[in-house]
Amino acid sequence: LEREAGILGTFPSHHVDALAGRLRHEGVTIQTDVRISGVEAIHSGVRITTRDGVALEAERLLVAAGRVANTDGLGLESAGVKLDGDILDVDRSCRTRSGHVYGIGDVATRTRFTHTAGAMARTAVLRALFKVPGSFDERSMPAVVYTDPAIGCVGRREGTGGAAKVRQVHVSMDRVDRSLVTGAPTGEIRLRVSRWGRIRGADVLGANAGEIIGMISALIGTGAGIRRLSGTVLPYPTYSEGLGRAASKAIARSVPDRLVRLAARAAGLRGEHAGFDPDSIG
Repeated sequence: LEREAGILGTFPSHHVDALAGRLRHEGVTIQTDVRISGVEAIHSGVRITTRDGVALEAERLLVAAGRVANTDGLGLESAGVKLDGDILDVDRSCRTRSGHVYGIGDVATRTRFTHTAGAMARTAVLRALFKVPGSFDERSMPAVVYTDPAIGCVGRREGTGGAAKVRQVHVSMDRVDRSLVTGAPTGEIRLRVSRWGRIRGADVLGANAGEIIGMISALIGTGAGIRRLSGTVLPYPTYSEGLGRAASKAIARSVPDRLVRLAARAAGLRGEHAGFDPDSIG
């Protein structure tokens, strides 16, 4: 039962749709735009009643309520701390404008994850105690939902600002040998790269999506380029091999067709052998 118009609204729709299809295939019924008016215990488990008067019964009830920033009663105005909507307005050092007050976790970020709070805590401590300049960047915070298959994303989303300067490549998981031998070929890796070769974001659907997204998050955080990823030797067979394929595909697509034809001609290739299709990589 989902309150919003769709499930996993902050994740890319192409992967959410694929995941929803997989869940339905396994017998899961997804209902959206549901408002619950009551929950009661019954002999067989629980009964949920919606505002439309529909009663649903189940053995167990799992509630995913999310998190809301709670800044009431902290005396922020007295301390000169400003809010950005419902959260604290902090800089890259997690410091508020008052200078001596820091904010971390759910009260200071919209990506309310445990690992985000941990990263902010490290940044704030280094700045407050050792005067190390802050480097927290919310855009490099990965998000993962551990469904089967798992779904994850990090960095700039598809269709956001500057999309014209960002190209996207994708590699299907059925082209990754580890996915085949483990019987988990569902999903894909989508990698977004700037025109200068900087990694801007990624979406992953498939087994070990969290580990793959973690690698991409590290690359984004260090400002690494696609050539560094392409030159990284990844152990075989692993799910991360798909990243190497995506990187090679991105580099291949960055080479103008004219240069490919000239190189082929110089190598003495003619006809169907005188070109290269980047899609053959993934």
